[in-house]
Amino acid sequence: MISIAFDLLGGDKAPEETVRGLVMALETRSDFVVYAVATKGVFDKYQKILKPFLSSGRLKEIECENVFEMDDEPVKAWKEKRGSNLHKIVELINEGFASGCVSLGSTGGCLVAGTLGIGRLKGIERPAIGVLLPSKQGGFLLIDAGANVDVKAKNILDFAKMGSVYMKFLGFENPSVGLFNVGEEKGKGDRLRQESYELLSKSDINFVGNMEGKDAFFGKCSVLVCDGFIGNIFLKTTEGVSDYLRYEMRDAIRQSFITRLGGMLLYPALARIVKRADYSNYGAAPLLGVKKVFLIGHGRSGRVAAKNAILQTVKLCSENLIEKVKIVGEG
Repeated sequence: MISIAFDLLGGDKAPEETVRGLVMALETRSDFVVYAVATKGVFDKYQKILKPFLSSGRLKEIECENVFEMDDEPVKAWKEKRGSNLHKIVELINEGFASGCVSLGSTGGCLVAGTLGIGRLKGIERPAIGVLLPSKQGGFLLIDAGANVDVKAKNILDFAKMGSVYMKFLGFENPSVGLFNVGEEKGKGDRLRQESYELLSKSDINFVGNMEGKDAFFGKCSVLVCDGFIGNIFLKTTEGVSDYLRYEMRDAIRQSFITRLGGMLLYPALARIVKRADYSNYGAAPLLGVKKVFLIGHGRSGRVAAKNAILQTVKLCSENLIEKVKIVGEG
């Protein structure tokens, strides 16, 4: 039976939503065990709803002494806050109790925990965050979505290879890889983009050239590769535009009786669109390039996102994702 570690203290809505999400995940599947990390006070508060899973042995409580806060300076806090929630989930992995872990907390903290605490795969210089986004062809992976601000062309190549392996793992046959750039033509972009283009062109992945931001949403590539600075800006802008359009649609529908009636008729279609764009349905993003499965969730995640993040972690552990990603560093 797969065992994973889950940080109950990570995220803006913790611990209420993380605890509720944990319960939902445990109720959904019965073939895994969770080592939940939190303070004693959190476990005492939620003892009633957690007790059935504790009694069955499917839930283990692991107390931590410190909390890795969202505004902590990651490296400094990692050195000074021994016994924190992030230290505990890493210890559970390193000591063999858990096969993977997930946190909805500080992205910077998770990056430090993953790279320094668990360690990088052989041959991988920079682990990267891969975020699934919707598209006309079923979705695409944005990598790197924020782990590495300053990179070299070799790192971009590694990101592309890891992203390609991950999308194959998810069922995409021969995933196409596009280089995020300011134009489609060869020779576009700065030196990093040009050098990356050359390396990607000579690699054994299915590289389809430069991509503009709009292209990936229409299915022109399965993996959109870039440095973490550009990737994070793109991700946050996409989230903002999605939220803005949702609020605008809601206001427009409420304008009059006719628009309300039209909204009722369109509701099933609109609901499907909103669901596809909702990050909570995608669970969490894998930190690819570290020795164990490490998923990082959105800080705003509610219980549904927490549930899906846990189930996604179980899936990646049970299907041996790391063994497949190892090939990138060994190649």
